[in-house]
Amino acid sequence: MPYFNKVWMASWLLLSALCLPSAVAQPATAKTAAQLQAEGAWQEAIVQGRLDGDSAGLIAAAKASLFLAAYQLTDKDAALDVLRGAIGDAQSAVALEPDNNDANLQLAIGEGYLARIKTSPKRGKAARARAAAILERSPGDAYALGFLGGWHGEAIGSYGAIIAKVGIGAEKSAFTRYFDAALEAAPNNALITAYYARLLLDINDKGMRERAVEILIDIESAEPADAFEAFMKERALALKAALQTGDKKQLKRLVKAQRALRNLK
Repeated sequence: MPYFNKVWMASWLLLSALCLPSAVAQPATAKTAAQLQAEGAWQEAIVQGRLDGDSAGLIAAAKASLFLAAYQLTDKDAALDVLRGAIGDAQSAVALEPDNNDANLQLAIGEGYLARIKTSPKRGKAARARAAAILERSPGDAYALGFLGGWHGEAIGSYGAIIAKVGIGAEKSAFTRYFDAALEAAPNNALITAYYARLLLDINDKGMRERAVEILIDIESAEPADAFEAFMKERALALKAALQTGDKKQLKRLVKAQRALRNLK
């Protein structure tokens, strides 16, 4: 090959390598909404989930919005906007996959939160019915069982056993029955254990403090599935520490501070 042609060919190859890097190195794959939500990148998960528009993305967006509304935001109107967005995302996911348990559970959680903010027994009962429908399809769904335990427990903790039972049909026996079944289905689950322990200590009926100590015994070894469960595990560890020291005032403050939607003003 003539010298000129060799130089020209070498120059062309160099320019190709510089101008077309995708030919030799592919860019990193973008994270899914589910990955972003699992990592605790809440806002990014919401944006990406809605861009994706599939059920997995919308579920992740709903989960991220529910976390922000329940545990991070303090302005009531802002939390309501985010909560309604979560409900809308969950509704869209359910429309795409009507029997998707996770989509229906996020919708039930959103409806339950809205019922509490609006003090709406009707909305609360609708949330309970949606979770009950999940159990009809999947009787061993630990998260649906935990939701129903929480539904009864939250009402009793907020209004007392008598008013909760007469007003919306919440019962202490159902509270413990659902949660015990949830832990049987998913032993030492970080989220379910933390939620159950907090409600046991909030209601504080006979034997409930002892039951909280019992279920928290191995919480250190719980393996959170995502950032929200890790958040709940830290709360459970704080409850366990207060129980061990016997600091009743600290325990009472923690139980009160750990309630979802607690910070709204």
